Amino acid sequence: MVGRVAGGALARGPAVNRPRGTMFSAWLGILIGAGALLALVLVLHRAALSAAAPSALAAGTLLVAGALLGLFAVRRGSWSGMFLAQGSAAAAAILIVCVFALPAIEEFDSTRPLVSQLRAQGIDGTIVGAYRARDLSLEFYLGRQVPLVDDPGELRTRVGAEPGGVWIVLTRDLPRLRADAALTVEPVLERPCRSAVRLGPAHLGMRHGR
Repeated sequence: MVGRVAGGALARGPAVNRPRGTMFSAWLGILIGAGALLALVLVLHRAALSAAAPSALAAGTLLVAGALLGLFAVRRGSWSGMFLAQGSAAAAAILIVCVFALPAIEEFDSTRPLVSQLRAQGIDGTIVGAYRARDLSLEFYLGRQVPLVDDPGELRTRVGAEPGGVWIVLTRDLPRLRADAALTVEPVLERPCRSAVRLGPAHLGMRHGR
């Protein structure tokens, strides 16, 4: 697609008419495209994000291909061909990311699926706070404000005031919470990035079922 869009412009315009700075812009486009592709490779190497990897890498490859076509156009003296190639590649890459990559990433990292599953179980109303899981979208999807706690001491205090409440936590923090002698931890819903647990003071035990 990028080649067809830019093809007509590549043959036009002598090199002497090339505006100043277009060669720099062409090389800059290649650096940006290559940097985006490298960043995608580094971010998507985790197994949890493997579903998003093919489409995201395809988008990054498109950016590099568009930048290379843009450089070729500039060397032929067609600055308009450069902008057409880079612009078409960027538009196609954005479309691929929005349609294919983002939904897969959302399943891994977004709080929307987490809240939706808790709502389906009828327990979203029992969420009393978030511990170290700072995400403004949590309150958006819940439709209400919840306290965001970072300090373990404050967490114990709040749990003591509302024993058995459901907390949104980072999944990687679950071992640390389970090792806290002051708390009882009952899993409610575990997901790759964020999870829901029911917390209570250890001296009271857990009074609420799953």
